[in-house]
Amino acid sequence: MGFARLLDKNATHLRASIAQSDAGDEVQTWVTVATGVRCAVQLASGARRTEDGGYVQVERWLGLFNPGSDIRNGDRIVAGGITYTVDAVDSPRGHHIEANMRQTVAPEG
Repeated sequence: MGFARLLDKNATHLRASIAQSDAGDEVQTWVTVATGVRCAVQLASGARRTEDGGYVQVERWLGLFNPGSDIRNGDRIVAGGITYTVDAVDSPRGHHIEANMRQTVAPEG
C-alpha cells in the first residue's frame, strides 16, 4: 500500500494573519492557505511534568502530510471537524512530512 492511501482526511490549512478591526485595533485572524489537503491524524499521547513534580497526561497528535506541503509552526489544521495547532514540523522524511500538533479550541466567530 502506498503512503498516499494512508492520508484518509481532507483538511483545511490555516495561517495566522494580522488585520484591523472596525475600531482600528490590530487583531489576529486566520486565513486559509489551502483546502482539500490530504493528511492523516494519529493520537500520540504523552505526559508532561507539572510544577509540583507530578505528571499530567497530555493528548498530542501526529499529522502526516505529503512532501511539499507548506506546514509551519503555529499553523492550524482543521480535519474531521477538529482544529489542531501545529507545534513542531519535522524535516521531510522521504515520502511525508510529520507535524506534532495539539487539539485547539477555536474561538467562536
